[in-house]
Amino acid sequence: MGWPIAPTACDAKPYTGCGRRLCAAMRGAMNVANPAVSDNLHDIRVYGHAMRIITLAATISLAASTAFAADATDPVKEVMDVTLRNWSSVESQWSYIFDPQPLQQLFSRTFQAAYAEASKRPAYETDDGGPGDPFGYDVVTASQDGCPLEDVQIKADPAERGFTRVRVTFKLWRCLDQPELQESVNEVHFDVVTEDGRFVINDIHRVGANDQDSVLVEMKHLAAGTD
Repeated sequence: MGWPIAPTACDAKPYTGCGRRLCAAMRGAMNVANPAVSDNLHDIRVYGHAMRIITLAATISLAASTAFAADATDPVKEVMDVTLRNWSSVESQWSYIFDPQPLQQLFSRTFQAAYAEASKRPAYETDDGGPGDPFGYDVVTASQDGCPLEDVQIKADPAERGFTRVRVTFKLWRCLDQPELQESVNEVHFDVVTEDGRFVINDIHRVGANDQDSVLVEMKHLAAGTD
């Protein structure tokens, strides 16, 4: 069950031979779930951003810079650093936070297991017919398009009930013309736990006006085919 602002599968028809690209790349346009910004983004980011490819080389670069987290905010900062780079320009080479090495280093075993099950039902058909990305959209921004992130703030709450809630806010639509969208603020919460003496992310919540979702729950629904 996906978060309301997150795009759903691009089409019922699978896209063959596309490897690990965002599903919207196969449509040649993005942000299918947000018509309020679609027309503006069509002029701003259209095909260039849509064709960015998730590459193994970028993942290796991420893994090389990732050390054991010594602070509850550390794995969140790693994820946000990748997200900032991904959205920095239309030429940015996409680095996928759920590729094997960052998934193992930055996320809990519970999260990894849920992702492994969900990936058996990929959002698009993979080259080899095997597991793939179950989401088809950027999990942090809950979107398939956007502007370079601005005003990123990361703050950790006191630890309680066995985890630390790390709150992240940012502005995703600064390149648009509408003031109300330019000033809108996305909020994402990360549940950080300790495993083997290091901090790892156990869940991600996109915060709405009156509630919040759970990526962990979403993956369980995707794995069960009840999304």
